[in-house]
Amino acid sequence: MSTTAGYLARRAGQKERVRLLYRRALKDTLNWAVHRHLFYQDASDLRDKFEANRNVENLDVIDRLIDDAEARQRNFQHPDPYIVPWAPGGTKFTRNPPPPEGVGPIFLAARGASRLGACPLRHLTDRTFAVSLFPSEIVVHAVERSL
Repeated sequence: MSTTAGYLARRAGQKERVRLLYRRALKDTLNWAVHRHLFYQDASDLRDKFEANRNVENLDVIDRLIDDAEARQRNFQHPDPYIVPWAPGGTKFTRNPPPPEGVGPIFLAARGASRLGACPLRHLTDRTFAVSLFPSEIVVHAVERSL
């Protein structure tokens, strides 16, 4: 690998680490701020800290700065971060899980079912029938067609 390619690969890795660090720090700042107007000020201060080191060119210094910032972010992480309720770890995650395989209604329309096989309800043209299949019973519901 040439020197230029190695430099560019290392620099790309550093940019990715800084981007992820800024994103984590910004989300953690939102966890610590009680009100939005407090968050906006804290987010602006955080951005200023990142911008202060924007023009550093030495790769070793950049690595050291990133390591220090990651350690500081880990030390000051919120103990109870906000998690969106429907996300993994949230209060509503898998609250209503999908039913197991083979349980639950399956709706088939009688109209056009002849392509799938013989339909015993195909001679009725003024209504569409929805067939609900449950493990223990078969229920047929007549649904008025809207013309």
